[in-house]
Amino acid sequence: MWFDIKIPDFIKNIHFLRSTPEDSLALSFVNYKIDYNRCLGHGVYGNVYRLAVRPDNEKNFWSDWFPFVYDYIYRIGEKPDDEQSKKYCVKIFKPALQVLLENLDHPFPLQRVANSFSEPSVEIATNQTLRKHNMSEIMFFSSGRYSQFKTRVRGKTFRYYLDKGYFTDPEQYEFRKSFIQFLRSLYKSNLVICDMHPENLMYDKHRSCWEIIDGGIKEAKNDGSLDRYFDVSNIVKILTRSECQAVRETFEILEKMATDGKEYTLTQDDEFFQLFCDIKNASPQCR
Repeated sequence: MWFDIKIPDFIKNIHFLRSTPEDSLALSFVNYKIDYNRCLGHGVYGNVYRLAVRPDNEKNFWSDWFPFVYDYIYRIGEKPDDEQSKKYCVKIFKPALQVLLENLDHPFPLQRVANSFSEPSVEIATNQTLRKHNMSEIMFFSSGRYSQFKTRVRGKTFRYYLDKGYFTDPEQYEFRKSFIQFLRSLYKSNLVICDMHPENLMYDKHRSCWEIIDGGIKEAKNDGSLDRYFDVSNIVKILTRSECQAVRETFEILEKMATDGKEYTLTQDDEFFQLFCDIKNASPQCR
């Protein structure tokens, strides 16, 4: 058909020079399409979508150069079940105008617009810092101004698990253990974080590990250039700052167990629950 224009390979290679692939060109809009029916997360600067393997009859000029519009028009009818689609995702960054319109009620909307231009590079820098300290399994395969292909975190946010009571569920020993191991690794690192809230921390249930998916993490410096950042030792206080006193006290117990250097065993888990019950009895109105 007239719109199915095939282009030479050398032109496609020039097209990919606009991104900075870490692995290979296989994970790109040539082979994958955006599943607009399956949004995995919303953010200030972009949305994360599931990927689907692109059918051969959709591999053409338009899907290669204008994938955002093409995939929106030719949406996926059924949810893909292939394993490759479950492993990866793509983050589509919002245009500056959209960021401005969505943040008109923010105290500094123009600052957010300015930050939107550097957000892709900030995310890559954060990921590289975490991987350097063996604190992330996420890999970035391709990144540009408007899209990023990366490994998908198959789980929920800290906020979700907190609201569902996972941290105080007697059956979730391994879950609490993984959180304490995460805190220990974080405390051993020499890192600082610019922004952290419960939606920036996710638990990957398939790899049984915690992932910081945003926040602007950097190596700590003593030259005063990182005055907007806070030390990672305060991460528990930051994550629970809007919670009631009982919740904050509960996480203080987990934090102390993470810093004592002892292996988190079932015996320690029993001790945690004894202390948690005391806090719960003292504050029955707080979840």
